[in-house]
Amino acid sequence: YIPYYLGETIEFGSEESNITSLPKILLGNNAHSMNLVYYNKALSKLKKFAGFIELFALMSYGECTNEEREEFYQNAREVFNRNFHPVEEFIPQELFSEWLDRFDIYLSNIPVQSGLGIIYNMLFKGKRVFLTGHNFEWCKSNGFIVFDVNDMISGDKGLISPLKMQEKTHNQKK
Repeated sequence: YIPYYLGETIEFGSEESNITSLPKILLGNNAHSMNLVYYNKALSKLKKFAGFIELFALMSYGECTNEEREEFYQNAREVFNRNFHPVEEFIPQELFSEWLDRFDIYLSNIPVQSGLGIIYNMLFKGKRVFLTGHNFEWCKSNGFIVFDVNDMISGDKGLISPLKMQEKTHNQKK
């Protein structure tokens, strides 16, 4: 099972599940205590996009304390207010790929290699993917078009635009 959360008890696949028309960023990969440090660092990199994006954070698995979880939620809500959505529930694996369709961008600020399933899914779907550390290095060395999380600091709105068709096709052929 894979996590998902839609915020205000919105049914999966309903017309209401498209909360806003803002670009949706999925922050991953899990809520382990160490990863929450990187989640919080990602918030500082995304601050300039507040009001221009919705942020969803994978929180349904991983071992962290309630205090760590609530601290991250508070930090995220301070920046993104109602455009922050923690992903706390699980979705069956067979629906996971379809669920990912709702996101425009995947961002993993975690320096160790993790979350390859989501990364591959998002690349194949033609989505923009921001990585750091081993994931970034590995994807770049294998010819994927991926972006460095640290580039988000610039606040360049072009970073949250869809990939060009040529870039999408390139990643799908890898």
